[in-house]
Amino acid sequence: MDVTGRALRMAGAVIVLAGIGAALPALSQAATASSKSSKAIHMAFFGYSSANAYTQAALLGVHDVASKYGASVTFYSPTATATKQAAQVEDAATSGKFNAMVVYSVSGDAVVPGVKEAIAKGIKVVADFVAIGPTINDVKPQVKGLSGSVIVPINETGTASGDLVVKACHGVNPCHVEYLTGTEKLPLTVDRTDHFMAVVKTHSNIDIVGTTTGGYTSSKGYAAGEDTLSAHPTVNVIASPADQAIVGVEEAVSKAGDLKKIKLVGGGGTYQAIAGIRSGDWFGTVNYCPTSEAERATQIDIDAVLGVKVATPDVNSLTLCGAPIELTKTNVGSYKGEWTAG
Repeated sequence: MDVTGRALRMAGAVIVLAGIGAALPALSQAATASSKSSKAIHMAFFGYSSANAYTQAALLGVHDVASKYGASVTFYSPTATATKQAAQVEDAATSGKFNAMVVYSVSGDAVVPGVKEAIAKGIKVVADFVAIGPTINDVKPQVKGLSGSVIVPINETGTASGDLVVKACHGVNPCHVEYLTGTEKLPLTVDRTDHFMAVVKTHSNIDIVGTTTGGYTSSKGYAAGEDTLSAHPTVNVIASPADQAIVGVEEAVSKAGDLKKIKLVGGGGTYQAIAGIRSGDWFGTVNYCPTSEAERATQIDIDAVLGVKVATPDVNSLTLCGAPIELTKTNVGSYKGEWTAG
């Protein structure tokens, strides 16, 4: 990516990009028509964290579409802090600098006041990944005037993760499972864990031996993996909603010589997960496509600014991946994935 300037704003990293890249193939007829407009587009993209791999993959999608329009993009990183992001959204809404916003929320409820303020000022706002509002799994807009919503229904990912563990435990009784959560207090973590547990608890052969905060980095995953092997040496499956954590778990399990004995289930559909599935070192992963997701959100946002009607502004982004949500060796095929676990 072509970074043309850096500044600190509202205690989060802000990266300003303008005139980025060469024109890419149009995503739709609407995109082709609207790209001929000379109206200036100044977009703010609010991510989860500049250090987060999903955010970086999403930012690439924003760049890909924005570059076709000569749009400027300002990236706000709240370092995974909901209150900081809420303040950033409100600050951007009152700055007079933007006519478009794509918001990937740390907490969809926390950003509502800033989003309402932006909409009242005529700024077009689209939700990316996390729904804006109190209902985390509702693809339909929950804030009046929102231009679009391209999100991952978290309940579906929790259910898919549970399904993968059921498949991994097939024929094993008892099947000892360690589940690594993401970040404990995030609404999406709570919702995803609830739906995961709702699936696995209906299978009498599955024994959840522990739940540990596995985070979203390989280093935290490695530590959680070592702790799991120490506390539960007979564990059969280790699952996490984050491929990043399972990358670390894989290292810990491999170091212990248990890689072929323990089945690993991740979440993300990253390059590392897909390689692991093909090699047999991973059992499966829940598939996400952050770049396609952000591309669609950005296109909807730009079309809204340009007055182009969008046929489907509300999208379950899991339908954009071009591959099953529950990826295993039986269905991964030639799918490559969209992002790296870092």
